[in-house]
Amino acid sequence: LWDGHPVVEFETDVATADGRPRHLLARIQVPGFPGDPDWSRVIVTGTDITLRRQLERRDEQRGDILELLARGAPLGEVLH
Repeated sequence: LWDGHPVVEFETDVATADGRPRHLLARIQVPGFPGDPDWSRVIVTGTDITLRRQLERRDEQRGDILELLARGAPLGEVLH
């Protein structure tokens, strides 16, 4: 926003009211950019992407295991 971009997106870690960790995709949009920004109508949204991140980590771990097995590592060592 500081550099004149009308939309900024970023990922961040937050906690729910009861303390559960969540991964959030936050988006901030300022209408009227870049000409005459209307700071009274800033739109802020948050999308919970916790499950997506968990699935991505699981897929990465599986890929790491497959790579170790392909290199000849014993299954017992790979799974511990």
